Amino acid sequence: MEIIKKQLFESLTKSSSNGFDKSFIELTTKQKYRVIKKGKEDELVKFSFIEFFQWLPTKDYTELFVALKDNKLAPLIEDDLLTPFDQATSGDIIDESAIKNHEQVILNSLKTFSGILKIINEFLSSIDKPIQSSKNQQPQQPQPQQQIPIELFEILKTLHEIILQFLNISEKIEQEKIYSKELSKKLSGIYSDLSNEISQCCEIWIRQKRSEFQELVPQTLSYLLTRSANSGVIADISRLNKVRHGLLTLEYTDPNARSFIDLLLNCFIHPQFIKTEEGKKFLIFLFSIRSILIEEIHQTVKGQLLHANKTTLNSYAEVYFKAWKVAQGAFLVKIEYYCLQNLMEVAIHCSNQKLSKNLNAFLHYFHNQKPYKEVDPMLYRLYEPILFRSLTVSHPQVRTNAARLFYDSFPLKKSNDDTQEEIDTELNRQFKLLKELFEDPSIQVRVVAIEGTFEVLSKFWELIPLSNSRSLLSKLINELAFDKSSNLIREQIFIGVKLLLDNSLSHSTLRVLLPNLRNLIHDQSERVRESFADLLLFIKGISTIRFFDIVPVEHLLERMILDYKNPRLSKKFTQLIVELYFPSDAKKWDLVNNCIQFFKSKKQASFSFYSNLVNFVPILSVAKFVCTLFNYLVKFSTQNIEINELPISLQINKENNEKEGEEQEEEEEEEVGISVEDFESILEIISLILNSLKPLFSKKEEFQKTKSSMLQIFNDDDITSIYVWLFSANIPRIEGMCKIIKIASQFSLENFPTLKELLLQNFQEIDSTTPDLLKETLLLSLFSWELPKQVLKIIIDSINLPFKKIFELNQQPTSPQYKKEKSSKRKRESNSKNKKKGGKKQQQDDEVEENEKDDEEEEISFEKICEKATISIVFLDMLFKNDQSRTQVLNEDEIFGEMISSFQSILPIITKRLEIECKIKLNDDDDDDDNEEEKEEKEKENQIINKEILLKINRNLLVTGFTIYTKILFHSEGLNETVNKDSGYFNDIFDFGKLLIQILQKFTKKQLINNKRKRKNLEKENGDQDVTDDENQNENEDDQDGSSSSSSYTGEQFVLKDGEKLFITEILECYLLVLSESIAFGLFSSDSCNQFYLEFSKILEIIKGFSLIGFNEIIPIVAKFSTQLMNHSLNGGDPRLQESSQKLLFQLFDNINSCPIIKKNINQNNNNNNNNHNKSLSFFKLSEYLLLFNQKGLLNVIIKSLIEQQIFKEFSKHLNLEPDFSEQLDLLENSEPLSPSCQFIIQTLSKSSPCINQIGNFLTSYVNTQSMNQKSIFYSLNLISIIINLNLNSRAIDLSPLTTILINFISQLPSFVSLNEDDEQLSIDNNNNNNNNNDDEEDEQLKQLKLSTTSKIKYSSLLSISNDLFGLCTNDREKEREKEKPKGKQLLKRKDKYDSKEKEKSVEIKTKSTKKSNKK
Repeated sequence: MEIIKKQLFESLTKSSSNGFDKSFIELTTKQKYRVIKKGKEDELVKFSFIEFFQWLPTKDYTELFVALKDNKLAPLIEDDLLTPFDQATSGDIIDESAIKNHEQVILNSLKTFSGILKIINEFLSSIDKPIQSSKNQQPQQPQPQQQIPIELFEILKTLHEIILQFLNISEKIEQEKIYSKELSKKLSGIYSDLSNEISQCCEIWIRQKRSEFQELVPQTLSYLLTRSANSGVIADISRLNKVRHGLLTLEYTDPNARSFIDLLLNCFIHPQFIKTEEGKKFLIFLFSIRSILIEEIHQTVKGQLLHANKTTLNSYAEVYFKAWKVAQGAFLVKIEYYCLQNLMEVAIHCSNQKLSKNLNAFLHYFHNQKPYKEVDPMLYRLYEPILFRSLTVSHPQVRTNAARLFYDSFPLKKSNDDTQEEIDTELNRQFKLLKELFEDPSIQVRVVAIEGTFEVLSKFWELIPLSNSRSLLSKLINELAFDKSSNLIREQIFIGVKLLLDNSLSHSTLRVLLPNLRNLIHDQSERVRESFADLLLFIKGISTIRFFDIVPVEHLLERMILDYKNPRLSKKFTQLIVELYFPSDAKKWDLVNNCIQFFKSKKQASFSFYSNLVNFVPILSVAKFVCTLFNYLVKFSTQNIEINELPISLQINKENNEKEGEEQEEEEEEEVGISVEDFESILEIISLILNSLKPLFSKKEEFQKTKSSMLQIFNDDDITSIYVWLFSANIPRIEGMCKIIKIASQFSLENFPTLKELLLQNFQEIDSTTPDLLKETLLLSLFSWELPKQVLKIIIDSINLPFKKIFELNQQPTSPQYKKEKSSKRKRESNSKNKKKGGKKQQQDDEVEENEKDDEEEEISFEKICEKATISIVFLDMLFKNDQSRTQVLNEDEIFGEMISSFQSILPIITKRLEIECKIKLNDDDDDDDNEEEKEEKEKENQIINKEILLKINRNLLVTGFTIYTKILFHSEGLNETVNKDSGYFNDIFDFGKLLIQILQKFTKKQLINNKRKRKNLEKENGDQDVTDDENQNENEDDQDGSSSSSSYTGEQFVLKDGEKLFITEILECYLLVLSESIAFGLFSSDSCNQFYLEFSKILEIIKGFSLIGFNEIIPIVAKFSTQLMNHSLNGGDPRLQESSQKLLFQLFDNINSCPIIKKNINQNNNNNNNNHNKSLSFFKLSEYLLLFNQKGLLNVIIKSLIEQQIFKEFSKHLNLEPDFSEQLDLLENSEPLSPSCQFIIQTLSKSSPCINQIGNFLTSYVNTQSMNQKSIFYSLNLISIIINLNLNSRAIDLSPLTTILINFISQLPSFVSLNEDDEQLSIDNNNNNNNNNDDEEDEQLKQLKLSTTSKIKYSSLLSISNDLFGLCTNDREKEREKEKPKGKQLLKRKDKYDSKEKEKSVEIKTKSTKKSNKK
């Protein structure tokens, strides 16, 4: 030790220019002293500073720390050797060599500084740690603190001032980039370690509470708070916790302490402080520092409660509770009334549900601490002023929040020193509140009351008097359980009963009351039924109550039938009764008998039961059961070969033959008689069970043996024999055949080769008589058996067959010579047959009959081919509706391409068929200058298909073919991951659409010419034969334009059946749907959308005013296209499409108004329903168009356009703006006199409150911009009148915007009435003057201008109408509705009411006129 002392003191006395001493570094940082040996190298020996300082005499302490301070620490600080080079503060030019020298100096200086810290730290640790005594020695008495030289404290003060400085340097040195990257990183670590070592030295001083330790607190605690927050290490929080008493020495009112307070508040946000025990101790201590700090802590915690999770909420509550437990005096008052009561108030009055839930969870921690005796009085003290009165306030949300807290804190005790009488009085008051909350008008409050009451009963059942418990339960189960106002109330009853059943003492009472709830198993709410099923499942596990005593099994079975499509409920019902119909210890034939009895009594319930059986019974047991069922069916079918001889129903006979005296009992099959329908029911049960087993077999390999064993039972021969047996009935059992196909489809195709061939043969033989169920089952089953290529090949061949037949027939020669050869063949065949018969007449008759028979057979065979093709198209539609089969079809590239080409060949056939039915030709407009050879070639091209052959094709085949072709194109577009706009998939459809529009144009033009000719013929027949030469000439020109198309076609007239649409209408409808849906899917660009708009517009222009059968089906398609066009524009498309969409919509309105069929239907409805003036019209969903504008905030734009361009334009045709002086105004009470489109618009707008609000805004601005002239007011009043009368019986529509307009009219029109009267008198005076002065000439232009800007409508009449409408809208709806008249217009008679006023006004007018004449 002497050697160490000598070397240490020698190193302290040395001084160097660069602050580096090698021997000092060896002694301090390495803790090694040097042993000098003669003739050898010096040896470094390890030692311990703690042992050294415990050995060092006290008299040497002062010399040690004086030398350390003056010779080591002071030079480093005075020469600024501890801070890195700062280029910003240095004005000298720095080169690389200077930086390198500075790097070496600062590294050496930091090593020396680290040695200084090592000595101080080890010295303080040696004093803090007493010398260990041996085992034999007795423990020493605690000694007083050892005196430490003042120089050491001065050193610590100096170090304390640079803690945060070093910490800042360690954070910034890597950002300044003065040194190299490696050196900067190294220096950053060194400075961080040095600041930590300085803090450790100060911590020891503070922890030992040595003199003036408070001077070392600020920087040390700031460093520890920062380090703990950044690292989150529990050890750092523990270090902070050990020196927390230093916080009591600080002054928190100083403005400079704000940053330190923020560090303290940040601890309440840091997760490591909130979750760990050390962190919670520190947070609890912060509540005892200063009462002012508690307020800021509470505000910080409140800001975290909204988004805190359950664990964090419990941690906060624990901190608050433990701080409250240790608090006294002003701190206790602050925590109770500023913190806890504030949280209670917020929890009661907040409207945010999440915040309310979190606050309840926070306070729930306090409610659970009631075993601590001071908690109850505290809760009562804080809740009493706010909780009980909040239960009776008017706001339902406040009552709901207060009820939650009341039930969670129940019961509240005033004091622990209360007498039993006082306690009973308070409990009775709170029980009374429990019952009063059951009658609360708010549904949510009653739900909380039910939930809370059951919780209270479950917790305190043994403490609550039995009379109170029964009274509460009777109210809940017998009354609130049948509350019809809300499903939540009834659902909460079952949840609460389930909670109460956790207390076994309540079972005896509930056993009596619960059967009253049995009918609620049939509640209309699915959630109520599901909660009841959960309760029954819970009761099933209780031995004291039986669930079937509450709800009989018959009720459960009926519920299984009704809830068959609800998987959750059906599973729960199955779980309830699984032991009744599938006991685990039953024999296999007993299970079969149970199954037969089950489906005979409740068929649909048995299906639901066995489909969910695999969820509650071991898989092996289910597999054995289903194999037993199938074996039974196989034996039954072999024993009863003739299916037609089986009875409809049979009873079940049980014969149990058991062989006794053997070691293993063998079961014999029981003879059970069933009917064919029962046979099919068993097949359905087998199919359902196999379907439930299939996912398990595919996922788990352990069940593969079970599956292979089942395949031995479900073999090809047995399944095929059952299929053929069902087919052999007089009327084939289609349902049974479909079920056996489904059973086979649950396994692989390789197991059923015979059945596969049979099904493929049946699939090829399907016709129109085949039921749809068998069609779909065959198709999807074959697809599931990995036969898509074969099935698709059959479908495509069937589709192509009629068209191939057409081309074959068309290629046959049609010349007379061919017909003669054909007839001669028939003669020779008939002669050979009729040689034995005599007479020519008989021979000729036989020839005619044979020819007719051949023709009929050909037609019948072609019809069957077309029928087969139509069925195949339906098959394709089925495949594309199923997700799995659709994917398979689209992935078959070769067959898919063949399918597309097949449908492409239909388009020219449809075009030719349209030409024939419309009696036009598309090539009529060719130039007449063509050569004869070119004309012949064109004729050959156009006559590819013979007319007679084409007419044999079923129209339905062509329409369905065109429709499914478009669907295939849409699905093929959907294969792409990203949408490729204008991809070209639909080019064939668009080219066909151009031809379709041409055919439509020629067809309508020709029909108009024919109608015109018919009218003239009728006029001639009626005697009006004065037809001019010009008219005849025009008619001839029209015939040349339109009738030339029919010159090439001569044939029978097409006659439509009742309700049958034109072929062109059906095709047009399909084509327009393609255009509309393509925009909806976003498949085309804005340019293409604009082209589609032009086509729609052209079609509407062509059919305008034309009686086209099926036009009603086209209207919604056009409207939907307009909506999609607007949606495309508003979602990033071309803004010009908005205008196009609106134009198309208004064009559609014009077509509706001009359609003769629509007008005829409306007139017939009005004649048949004379008493119903407001009969609603529905052409399309205009509300969807309006909703789109409303979502984009543009509803006011479309409302303005509809009113100005449609409604007011129609008003100008029907309203008289120039009535005579004595004539009363006509006010429209309903929309019948208006056009159909206008009626439709007004009726749609009047059903929407947002639309009425926008109508009110528009009318207000419209009247103001028109300066409240008579026309604007009169139009507005008519629109308001129609809307009010349409909503007389409706309370859901808000008419307040319209009543506001009426109030404005009533308040402002009186001022216009007097002005109007002055104008009328002036006009009378001017007329008199004009009559007296005949020589004065009047300016016609001035007169016209005056007439255009003024109206003869009286403001007084408008005021009277406004008053009447206001009364009708507010108080007199019922009276006015009784006075309605059948006509669309009604005169509002007001003469009797205003006679006296009119006389007074006339007197005033005369007096004013005399005064004015006198002035003149």
